[in-house]
Amino acid sequence: MGGLVWGGSKDKTGEVTAEGHLSFDQSMQDQIFSIDAGREGERCWSVMAFSDLGDYPITAALDFAKESRALPAPERKAAWYKFRETHPGDNNRVVIGRASDNSSVLHLKDPAGRDRIVLKADAKGKPRVQMLDTESKVISHLLPARNS
Repeated sequence: MGGLVWGGSKDKTGEVTAEGHLSFDQSMQDQIFSIDAGREGERCWSVMAFSDLGDYPITAALDFAKESRALPAPERKAAWYKFRETHPGDNNRVVIGRASDNSSVLHLKDPAGRDRIVLKADAKGKPRVQMLDTESKVISHLLPARNS
């Protein structure tokens, strides 16, 4: 029904790697809400995600993963595409966080997991609001009233 994972280390040069993850699962399925944070050297991020999951037990995906493990990588990738066609519904719907480029972002996605509205403040604070079509092309955007 979810999990908590954390860890970290420092190598002999002093570079820090750290991660934390907290998630809550849908009954008989995978996570539908998660919080993640991490650091690799100077790159830091933190993300909250809300997801939709298909109407099938997670054991179907676990069994398929075990069966497909022996396939060569390109065939395994194709097999997963086929699996997802018959087991639809697994997509992030809302993702909010601080990206490793030090921007803050909010992605609002459609049921297929495609970005439809993206709000972003880049590392210098410059805002951007975009509305996208189903092909991920910007169909409209808002610009700041003045450069600030």
